[in-house]
Amino acid sequence: YPGLFSSSIPPGVEKKITQRAGIVQRYVDRPLLINGFKFDLRLYVVVTSFDPLKVYIYQEGLVRLATQKYQCSADSLEERTMHLTNYSINKHAASYKQNLDKKEDDTKSKVEAAEADALEGESDEAISDLGDDANEEETHAVGDSSKWSLRQLEEHLTAQGVDYPLLMSRIEDVIIKTLIAAEPQIVNTWHQGANYSTASATAIQQVTPNQTCFEIYGFDVMVDEELQPWLLEVNVFPSFSSSSPYDKRIKTQLIADVFTLIGLMPYDHDTVEKTCKEELAKRLQGSSRNLVISRSHTVSTIRTATFKSFGEAEWRLILETYEENMRRGHFTRIFPREGSGFYKQFFTTPRYSNLVLDRWIQLGGEQGHQGNQWEPAIDWML
Repeated sequence: YPGLFSSSIPPGVEKKITQRAGIVQRYVDRPLLINGFKFDLRLYVVVTSFDPLKVYIYQEGLVRLATQKYQCSADSLEERTMHLTNYSINKHAASYKQNLDKKEDDTKSKVEAAEADALEGESDEAISDLGDDANEEETHAVGDSSKWSLRQLEEHLTAQGVDYPLLMSRIEDVIIKTLIAAEPQIVNTWHQGANYSTASATAIQQVTPNQTCFEIYGFDVMVDEELQPWLLEVNVFPSFSSSSPYDKRIKTQLIADVFTLIGLMPYDHDTVEKTCKEELAKRLQGSSRNLVISRSHTVSTIRTATFKSFGEAEWRLILETYEENMRRGHFTRIFPREGSGFYKQFFTTPRYSNLVLDRWIQLGGEQGHQGNQWEPAIDWML
């Protein structure tokens, strides 16, 4: 249960605290404010793989405001709705205001009416006449709700002369480093139960296990006056309940984009049964293809590899990564990307798969398919 304490705690209070499990965090006493109110950010991050590490951040999130104007005073420590930005606390305040997402409702009504008119033949240009209104997601007046969108935050901070891109780049840096810190244990645990799909009796080095899982994280971040982000916590099971129309729209879009990003396919019983029978028949005939493909490089040689020296294993990983990014929707991939080689120093173990993607990006990444660099990949696919 969130609480706020001074550096000197009465013995009775200290005894109660030590009887409960919890985490103590240093108080950020000079937070960045919105119109005098303290706030934090809930950012949605999806990791589609830890080996290789692939991280996406959603373009929208939640800006959660306190409901009392901030005062940096020890006398105000009892004012929980001033110092704590938790929704669970502020929703009970009389001054709490829902984000009703009015502009989205108005736009939806306009689109539906225009479509109806066009279908009835009353206005062939009804839909095209909507202009920018149909594409605008948020135009709430500043301060009319206790929960903002990231777009609102960007507009507000930009108007105040704050470097919003710099702030987001620092937040993304914190997210990447946090995930790298947890990477060793997660990868080791995952590898213990990983499926390498081998039909070979000999050990073959595959680039990475089959990708069979993903994770949605809720990163809670606070920002101080110097635009320094402070990580409050990482939620492994963030809430997807909707406390307002805005919540419902953002979280619905988020889940839809997640399923598209990971490439979730509708289950077809007949197709699965047919595929299993065909694979069984091939195995009985001894013609089943070995699904494990060996690496073409080592951890050392991959750092200077060329496109032509990549083998099928490397190209499979590259194409899977490329196709996944093409399905990103409203997500932005923040790792790997250009310049992500900087983070090599923070990994306890150099993963071959990470090095493959890093080298691919160095050689042009997604832009490489526009030239003839991808011809080796096309050759083995054919």
